Amino acid sequence: DKAKCIGCRYCTWNCPYGVPQFIPELGQISKCNMCKDLIEAGENPVCMDACPMRAIEWGDLDELKAKHGDSVSELPFLPASAVTKPALLIQAKNNALHNDFKGKEI
Repeated sequence: DKAKCIGCRYCTWNCPYGVPQFIPELGQISKCNMCKDLIEAGENPVCMDACPMRAIEWGDLDELKAKHGDSVSELPFLPASAVTKPALLIQAKNNALHNDFKGKEI
């Protein structure tokens, strides 16, 4: 809530996804709004068009699940999705699905 933000940055230190970002010019935190203005104009979010590997897609989660049936929203090394409730699907490598995986290079 921008009206309540005092710029303390505690949320940036604690967010497991690194989403909140400190905006020095505002002295406040901001986070992604999925380029709401572009989406309303029928365009893609900037991150999707800018990704050189075309690794980012956005859309209705049910449609994306149907398109990418092998995707997951839970990985052992991320916080429990039941707690964080991300609107996120990940096409993870098999090693990342194992409980002993620590995000190491393979």
